[in-house]
Amino acid sequence: MELMIKHTKRILIFFLAVIFVLVGIAGLILPLIPGLVFFALALIIFSIFFPLLGDKARAVTRKYPKLDALVEKLDMWVRRMIGDL
Repeated sequence: MELMIKHTKRILIFFLAVIFVLVGIAGLILPLIPGLVFFALALIIFSIFFPLLGDKARAVTRKYPKLDALVEKLDMWVRRMIGDL
């Protein structure tokens, strides 16, 4: 039973990341929605599922210390909110 709940949670979190990508695309088109924020959230959630993606994103953000600190804070917040997958 617990395995089924964990698997369902992973699927729901993955679809949440897909929704964030779609909202991010809408944010690029519509001026009222901050598209980059939703892309960043989607990237962080996808990096939980695909560690290589997270490694590549961290390699890019390390060039910019303020951005890297912000991404690390956001990553820790998302992982705390999602919990153990």
